[in-house]
Amino acid sequence: MANTKGAAKVLVFDGCNEECARKMLELAGFKGFAHLQLERNLGFEKGATRVTAARIRQIADRGGAVARELTLGCSRIPRTPSIAKRK
Repeated sequence: MANTKGAAKVLVFDGCNEECARKMLELAGFKGFAHLQLERNLGFEKGATRVTAARIRQIADRGGAVARELTLGCSRIPRTPSIAKRK
């Protein structure tokens, strides 16, 4: 958590609908981070989605889009309405 506390912007990835990573950051007092939930936002069901180079690229591309929006300080992140910035 020490490295995360030093970050100017934070993007958290969760692999399922339990959203453990998001909850952990919130419990630690983090606010204003972006959250990408792989099942809801990309349709990758935990335990049922095969890991492939194409899927890794999808996650990296979507995460990159969210990171660019965070860096630019835009209010909409990203262009997909299902990805929300946590306040």
